[in-house]
Amino acid sequence: MKTGYRINYQAAAEECRAIPVNTELPFSGYEDITGGDLPESADIERLVEIAREERVFRRAAKLIDFISISTDPGRDILYILSLALKGDPDGITLMYTLLTAEPSPERIVTDYAAFRNLRRLIRDIELKKEMAEEVTEREKLFIKKVELLPISHPLPGSTDDGGSDWSSWEKGARRALADPDRRWNEPLKERILAELEAKLLRIAGIISRIDPERHRTLLIELSNRADDLAWKVRSLKVSDDLSTGSSLLIRKQLSEQWDYIEQSLERRPAGVPVIEMLKFQQSKVHPIPRLEAGTAVLKAVLEHPQISSTEADILSCLYLFIQSAGKDMLKFVFSSSRIDPSLFELRGFSIQDNVLTVQLNKLSRGAFTDGQGVPVEFDWSAAIEESAHGDYKFLILSN
Repeated sequence: MKTGYRINYQAAAEECRAIPVNTELPFSGYEDITGGDLPESADIERLVEIAREERVFRRAAKLIDFISISTDPGRDILYILSLALKGDPDGITLMYTLLTAEPSPERIVTDYAAFRNLRRLIRDIELKKEMAEEVTEREKLFIKKVELLPISHPLPGSTDDGGSDWSSWEKGARRALADPDRRWNEPLKERILAELEAKLLRIAGIISRIDPERHRTLLIELSNRADDLAWKVRSLKVSDDLSTGSSLLIRKQLSEQWDYIEQSLERRPAGVPVIEMLKFQQSKVHPIPRLEAGTAVLKAVLEHPQISSTEADILSCLYLFIQSAGKDMLKFVFSSSRIDPSLFELRGFSIQDNVLTVQLNKLSRGAFTDGQGVPVEFDWSAAIEESAHGDYKFLILSN
């Protein structure tokens, strides 16, 4: 018998719409999106200070607090985006911070409630012990956490001692998901955090054992997966209620004040596409690492010297990415099927007929940004030449 879960899956986050390579750029007509209306100098200094906060959720909280007491939040949001348009690193950081979103906690819980990574990690650790291999301190601490969790946070159907056998976690988690009683939220959350940690440990273990020269593609994909998993861990840790849906953090925190902010933006011409972009992100819930990489990749494709002479601004690229990208995929459509596939011979890129598909989890994200989320001036010919040599070496060593 199938168990019913308290969740509505968001199909919108998986949808991918092909972007015409000659598409109109949403912010191309706005030379100055602020209209010359700037914050006070003290507020500008405060925004710079907020941008320098390294922890993303803390930075988001500070920015939301700043906007909540602003006399003109629409002006301040557009000022941040104007800095990003100019390529200012602090402005770009704050731009992505505005779009900080939390995936549905219950979606994360449901996706990982089978505890497959926990099972495999524990099996690997037990095998290490049998083979007299060294178990790392992190692995020892993890096993201790797994042993104590059922006692400190019991789930439905647990025995009096808390049900110390981790193999029963899946059954207890399924029961808790089907039970509307919120007292199971914390035990569920702690177990899923353990499952996510198990997956991160498994990825770290694989990365430490593989030869980066022989398995470069695998290394890139695993690193990207680790980044996305880390985002889920951060999101789940700050979630108070597992029953909430996916949310744009600024909208969630400002609640009723958000209507006033939208009105403040609507009074300005550039504010309308900004509101649309925020609504797209509310639905898509892209993590910041994916936003940074996807925006930079989209910009690089639209500016490909053999495809277009257009200079694509970062704000338009961000808008198009959020609107069109799927979970880990971007698609572009050319007006003709005679496009030369050799123009895009990079890992993660593939062309069929007149459609270019980019799998974001398989490409080297760091090749498109400077590490701070700022898109680099991408040299396609150099990147393709380097990729070709790498693939050749990879094939020889793998065989």
